[in-house]
Amino acid sequence: MEFYQLLDNYIKEIGCSAKDLAAESHVSASVISRYRSGERAPSADSRILKKLAQGLSKLSGQNDTLIYSQMITCLTSRASFAKQAFYKIDRLVSELYIKQADIARTFNYDASFISRVLSGQRFPSNVEGFLEDIARYVSQNCDTAEHIEILSSIIFVSPSELNTEDERFQAVLNWMIYDETPTINFLNTLDSFDYNDFLTAVHFSDIKIPNEPLSFPATHLYIGKNEMKQGELDFMKIAALSRSTDDVYLYSDMTMQDMLDSDFPRLYMTGLAILVKKGLHLRVIHNLDRPLDEMMVGLETWIPLYMTGQISPYYFDGYSDKYFSHLLYSSGSVSLYGSSLYGQRERGHYYLTKNADEVAYLNERAKHMVEMASPLMQIFRSSEREAFYIQLEDTLSSSTNFRSILSSPPLSTLSNETMEKIVRNYAKMRNLSKERLAEILKQVRRSLKQEKTLLQNQVKSKDLHISFHILSKEEFEESPVYLPLGIGFTDINIPYTYETYLQHIQEDKEFVKKHPNIIIEERETPGFKNIQIRMGNNGKPWVLISKSLSPSIHFMIKHPLLVKAISKIEFPITDVK
Repeated sequence: MEFYQLLDNYIKEIGCSAKDLAAESHVSASVISRYRSGERAPSADSRILKKLAQGLSKLSGQNDTLIYSQMITCLTSRASFAKQAFYKIDRLVSELYIKQADIARTFNYDASFISRVLSGQRFPSNVEGFLEDIARYVSQNCDTAEHIEILSSIIFVSPSELNTEDERFQAVLNWMIYDETPTINFLNTLDSFDYNDFLTAVHFSDIKIPNEPLSFPATHLYIGKNEMKQGELDFMKIAALSRSTDDVYLYSDMTMQDMLDSDFPRLYMTGLAILVKKGLHLRVIHNLDRPLDEMMVGLETWIPLYMTGQISPYYFDGYSDKYFSHLLYSSGSVSLYGSSLYGQRERGHYYLTKNADEVAYLNERAKHMVEMASPLMQIFRSSEREAFYIQLEDTLSSSTNFRSILSSPPLSTLSNETMEKIVRNYAKMRNLSKERLAEILKQVRRSLKQEKTLLQNQVKSKDLHISFHILSKEEFEESPVYLPLGIGFTDINIPYTYETYLQHIQEDKEFVKKHPNIIIEERETPGFKNIQIRMGNNGKPWVLISKSLSPSIHFMIKHPLLVKAISKIEFPITDVK
């Protein structure tokens, strides 16, 4: 919410006038009028803000500290959003060779205004209007094939979607105003997640698979939302107790609000963990017909189970039912299915059955649903190494418009000599045996070979954008960097020394000199530490997230909304080489 909207809402709810607020806050009515219209906005550290909060408190009887906190939150989130958007404008201006003076002249801004905004010295009173002006200028003036190709690589939209002025305007505006927070939170969770720590925290080794006989009728009817939840838990208990090792199929379009009720989420995830511990493979059809932020939060809760490699996630492309809500769970021994009118789960009916004929029928229905669904992502652990390399080679060989967000210089530009030096330093530091050193060298060489193959496929593209942050000595000492060995499924933390880290950066620069189509973008901030993100387009855009450690795992994502959300992430760039 914008500050002017918050202020206007307070004035309307209280039923006062700007003149009344001026009298109580000792802020002039004309200033309040400008704030209310959006023409001006106070800074977060302004004394006026406290005066306004105190004035509104006197008129409404509400706590002034709470009002002040809401105003601060509103202004700081606005400033954060604007800073990100202004960085994106600066990138457009520099990469499309746009003259700031031409924009100023087109929209009657002061000649120095845009420069001051982009440098952070000035804040437009109407941020949305300013962004629309920039998007309009870009859409009108970037109409050649060359410009559209560059614009496509910046905002990660196919050139075929940028043919008309209206298409370019909407694409540029959407890119500038996109809120990255839910996506960043999802990726941060993925980056920091440690599977071993998770198993310890949830006492996974202590989770017992039930083995006592379960006295349960052959069929049971559940009525209403709370009974439906009990039905889901009963289904998992029966599936865990049965002798069947068949895949488990799960589909439900339960809302996030339903999931947040009481203690159900913890019991539900524990039930799934028991099924995973039993060794069952879960085929889950996610309901993604929901806002992006809600979708990302939902997926975030599944990260621990995704890490097992025993989950295959799917979604229905373009499916939306605004009239009915459905549920179908099925395994080799038990099935649960039912429905309700949309938004009326309290009146829903859900039927659980262990009858062999009914289970067989519902199992076939579940399998057909999976066949109709699209993979949300393909998940590869070390046991799927060969399938991953085949998939990766096939995807890269037919793709263009590559972009990589890395935690360190790409492993593919590291020389064999420097690699061996890094590994031998590590072995000496850990006092490893010669046999263990030879084993690790073999694994790292394999990773290096795969990375070089990966790069050879990518450099065939017109341009390859690679971004990473170069650490200062102080940053390095505070948070060391490790060899990015995820592609080789090595799952070992082998640290650089600062000397070998700088040597790798130098080798990376020398490699880039020989390959002018590789564009290195130096980021202002470190970004992620344990994941690497690669993206491209082979007719349809894709994203590959590679996690190097705990566990070493890869997520090949092709869901359009999820791909678009990740591809829109921007880190401030300090230099482009």
